[in-house]
Amino acid sequence: MLLSGQLYQETLGDVRRILENAARVLRPGGRLYWVDIMVEESKSSPRFATKFGINMCLTRLNGGLHSRD
Repeated sequence: MLLSGQLYQETLGDVRRILENAARVLRPGGRLYWVDIMVEESKSSPRFATKFGINMCLTRLNGGLHSRD
C-alpha cells in the first residue's frame, strides 16, 4: 500500500489514525510505504521541506509538516 503526498495536510492525530487503519487492512506480509515531504526533528531542515511547511501552514486548515519522529 502506498500513501504519497497527502499526510502533511492532516493533524498528527489524524495521521496516526490513517496509518493505524492502513496497517490494519494490510494482508499478512504486506508493506505500507509512506512517501511525503518531511522535516528533521528540529523542523528547520531540509530547507525545501521547511519552506513547504510554512506555505502549508498559511494555506491549509491543518497544514504543516511532520517529522519522522
